[in-house]
Amino acid sequence: MKKCSHCKTIIEDDYIKCPICDKYVDNEIFKKLDKKDIKKIRKNNLSIYTPKLLALELRSLYPEDVFSEIKEKYKDKEIQYNYFLFNNYMFYKCSILRVNIKKNCYETITNEYRDLILSISASLFLEQDNISYSYEYLFNQAQEIFNSLDDAMMMGSPQQVGLEFSKIIFGESDALMGYELHLRITTYFDKVDTFSSMFLVEEDDWDWEKIIDKEFNNE
Repeated sequence: MKKCSHCKTIIEDDYIKCPICDKYVDNEIFKKLDKKDIKKIRKNNLSIYTPKLLALELRSLYPEDVFSEIKEKYKDKEIQYNYFLFNNYMFYKCSILRVNIKKNCYETITNEYRDLILSISASLFLEQDNISYSYEYLFNQAQEIFNSLDDAMMMGSPQQVGLEFSKIIFGESDALMGYELHLRITTYFDKVDTFSSMFLVEEDDWDWEKIIDKEFNNE
């Protein structure tokens, strides 16, 4: 147990914020961060996440009937999965663009985070009825689609990007479908700002599962 340096409340040793005054307190994780990181976290009141914790947010986005809607819209299984992956790619890309990341660890953290998003994507789709694909196939397909979408994002005009999007997702270059996909991703980037209030650290930096379990058990 320790005292909050602000309000003097007795709190658990692994707490990052005081539950009473909601201010950051000294913690083991701060010993693993650069002073500029700590200053940024405190100044902007950022919430600390790990790649795994942020990736799990993806699951919370989907209501139970999301796959029914996709199946109703697209009959082909491959297209259903590709379209589902496009939605997950938007989440991944926007979060990487907006989230604050531990100094000198960008590549390590984003690579791990990307793999977790791919894994969750495959697992979520595998949970659906009448899916005969293996997890390995779905994971590899997700990796291929994400790589292709990355390449498409580097193309010059919105029209070129959209055409490539439609080819990747639907298997054909269609200007209208491409425009709709490009509009969706740009609109998503413009509207989602919750990621900017997060700060990503490495998994080994923070035993967040222990902290969450403790907080849950105390409720």
